[in-house]
Amino acid sequence: LRTILFTIDQVAYSLIDNAYNLIVAFSKASFFKDGTVEVIMKNTYIVIGLFALFKIALLLVNALVSPDKLFDKDKGLGVIVRNIVIMFALLIFVPILFKESMKIQETIVSGNYINKLFGLNVPDNYKPGDMFKSQAILALVHPNDAFATREDDGYVKKDICHDDSTHCQAAIEDYNAALFGEKREHMFATLLGHMGDYANDEDGVKTYVYDYSMLLTFVVGIAITYLLILFCFDLAERVIKLAILEVVSPLFIVTYIDPKSAKSGPFNNWLKEVGSTYVGLYIRLAALALIIILTTLWQQVDKSTIKVLGGWGTIIFILSILIFAKNFPKWLGGLIGIKDFDNGLGGL
Repeated sequence: LRTILFTIDQVAYSLIDNAYNLIVAFSKASFFKDGTVEVIMKNTYIVIGLFALFKIALLLVNALVSPDKLFDKDKGLGVIVRNIVIMFALLIFVPILFKESMKIQETIVSGNYINKLFGLNVPDNYKPGDMFKSQAILALVHPNDAFATREDDGYVKKDICHDDSTHCQAAIEDYNAALFGEKREHMFATLLGHMGDYANDEDGVKTYVYDYSMLLTFVVGIAITYLLILFCFDLAERVIKLAILEVVSPLFIVTYIDPKSAKSGPFNNWLKEVGSTYVGLYIRLAALALIIILTTLWQQVDKSTIKVLGGWGTIIFILSILIFAKNFPKWLGGLIGIKDFDNGLGGL
């Protein structure tokens, strides 16, 4: 039964690494090739020039009717000329800023700096999906305390664990190889081979070498996969949104001529949208790092506490971690003043 259920669990976890790696790919993606935005901007220069001339002409007409408006400190000629200069500077530098920000974004994601910020010491070339999957398995499938103790770099077998008549020692060694060593790419196949192994504990009771949370492992695997798929949709939408914001940037930058636009009009709204979209990426990546941290902490919870919680309590606790991570972008976005976060797919 344990072997059959763990085989089914493999299906639940099979998409985790692919979904996580897809998230990383989306977070580094750029929708348009270099030069595309510049071509679009050149095609909008006529509109930009006409708008600037119209704004100056309108100011001069108003000055004929009311000469005092020509020297108004908020809407006068001096303010308009200043804003025109700033507008042309923005038209030059905004495409450069978009390009450089994408490079910075790719560096942060590729270097795993979000995970490192949360104290996760991971190598620069690690596979995030594999690590994510292994952390979940570490929390829910691990050697029994009667046969091994947990150390930083794996499990150390106790003297009672030997291979005279059982596969206890081999099960511990293969577990370390599957989660910490050279067999990580074949983690499920390696663990599956020892799922039915048992040995006598200190009381002489036959006990399975691996503690295995049957059914709970499958539920958590499905929940994690679902969460990651939601993140994929969110980040794919973000890539498209950033591309559109970059393409239409000249049309919003030209409105900077109008003093109202710079403070509360279209330009200000566009600027806020660009900022919130970029911040949204890092908040979602921080949520993924948070899941890994909480999952790691869960495996260090005292066994007596787990016994008090019972089966349903354990399920509720672990799924609560996932639910919190799912709501984390919206929750943190609200704290820092970004109101456009949802829970993915309309909060499904």
